[in-house]
Amino acid sequence: MVSTWDYPDAVRAFVEDGLWGGAEQFSADTQALGFVREGEGLVAGMIYHNWSPRHGTIELSGFSTCRDWMTRTNLSQIIGYPFDDAGVRLLIGRTSEHNAPARRIWRALGSKEYLIQDVRAEGEGEVFYTLSQQQWRTFIKKGHPNG
Repeated sequence: MVSTWDYPDAVRAFVEDGLWGGAEQFSADTQALGFVREGEGLVAGMIYHNWSPRHGTIELSGFSTCRDWMTRTNLSQIIGYPFDDAGVRLLIGRTSEHNAPARRIWRALGSKEYLIQDVRAEGEGEVFYTLSQQQWRTFIKKGHPNG
């Protein structure tokens, strides 16, 4: 599997289709990281959006068609980009309260979790996560990616 920054429009469309069936779109002012498997094409995409240089924040949204793409190396690249390359101080993520795999990853990173009831639909809340640069560095020091 290889990662690529080279096809942002295709990655954006992949994630939009996966998250919203194409009914919503990210603005073109985003960064997009795709993960490609030979013979299958895109299997995962990450969109960095709602970047606020003034506040030092950026939001991360993603979608994948399989589970086995999330390796330590890929996680390191996904989370490392905002802190190491974009220079943000706080990464923001959000997911359905029912998305157990995504929630496990955010918790393992040491992020703070905020559940807001019924935001997505009646009976379906949305979980917001914040991960600071310091929390990421602590995660790395504990022997995780890049550690």
